[in-house]
Amino acid sequence: MSDNAKKSKAIDHIQEGLKSYTSYDKTYIDQGKFCKNVVQEMKAKNNGTWICIMGEFDSYGTESTGSVLYIRLDHGKTIMIFQAS
Repeated sequence: MSDNAKKSKAIDHIQEGLKSYTSYDKTYIDQGKFCKNVVQEMKAKNNGTWICIMGEFDSYGTESTGSVLYIRLDHGKTIMIFQAS
């Protein structure tokens, strides 16, 4: 599977997870359950060890092509998913 296809599938899963783990009034996201679910899904579909971090942070660093997905949400939260080597 190409890197773009992996990212597209990951984004689809993230969108589904955000719907499932966000409160009705959109003021609370269960970050622990969300990240656990994303990691399980990524492991099942792409093998390897995956790490999901969600919170209020900035990140800067280098990466291998296709190994990091960094998403900033509207309400200040950030999601970073990456495959550990």
